[in-house]
Amino acid sequence: MFDAMVRRRLDRPLDRIAHGLDRPWMSPDRLSASGLLLGLTSAGLAAFALWPWALAAWLVSRLIDGLDGPLARRRGGGTEAGGFLDITADFAAYGAGVVGVAHPLLVRDAPGAPLRWRRDADRSAFTPEGKDMSS
Repeated sequence: MFDAMVRRRLDRPLDRIAHGLDRPWMSPDRLSASGLLLGLTSAGLAAFALWPWALAAWLVSRLIDGLDGPLARRRGGGTEAGGFLDITADFAAYGAGVVGVAHPLLVRDAPGAPLRWRRDADRSAFTPEGKDMSS
């Protein structure tokens, strides 16, 4: 329901931008690959807590991702391979984005935190409950 309402509002502007991008050297697959590259870049920027840059790269990535469909429709429809590339690139960008955002939040101000988490997990898994084995 919400998606249909947003699509109605975005279809016309995206079609106009796709019209401007409709050049022989610009394919919907290239747009999908560019969106993926920017999405992964955004995740990398987020991993280093460069939040404004990560957000900018993410927004441009999603704009580019929204243009591959209108460009494909302008050219008479997409292909199965193009659709597969698009959805795969989307999932990869979303997954990398989650990891990129989570990384600085989990290890903030904690040098060696992943090593301590591993040590603590190992200790709790192999020690009898309620026993302090640290001494």
